[in-house]
Amino acid sequence: SLVKNCINQAKLIYKISKINPHMICTNTSVVPWAAVTALVLNKPHVWVIHELCGKNLGIEFPLTFKDAAKVINRLSNRIVYNSKALYNKFNEHISTAKSIVIYQYIPLPQELVLERVEKTYRLDNSLKLIIAGNIAKPKGQDHAVRAVIDLVREGCNLELLILGGFE
Repeated sequence: SLVKNCINQAKLIYKISKINPHMICTNTSVVPWAAVTALVLNKPHVWVIHELCGKNLGIEFPLTFKDAAKVINRLSNRIVYNSKALYNKFNEHISTAKSIVIYQYIPLPQELVLERVEKTYRLDNSLKLIIAGNIAKPKGQDHAVRAVIDLVREGCNLELLILGGFE
């Protein structure tokens, strides 16, 4: 409810004001509370966008996409995207001077790369694919399964591993 959101926003502002950070970061497209807190506390704000949103994707903006993008632009000093596709989706409504694409990855130490692990896939020379994350109908993982089935039927050597919980 609106009242509950306002109360929680006031609590967040109070708690973060006591910490007095140098910067505040929002790590989702659809929840603006950290950005609002940064505005109230006059702190720099970075908005990290790493998901596509929409009714068909299971994550929805409370506003229209255009209005949500305008809010992100207005409340942020910098906007970080984890892919060029997201950058392209938002850049019509967001200042490109504030925007940057940073691909997220975790460098692996050589000893982890060489470590022997349990064999998950069955075929030695297959293209190994993974879908990781919450499994939900709106995300369309079933399309990947059907595509893999079709490609295998056409003679492609590939395997798909699906990791995640169910809704």
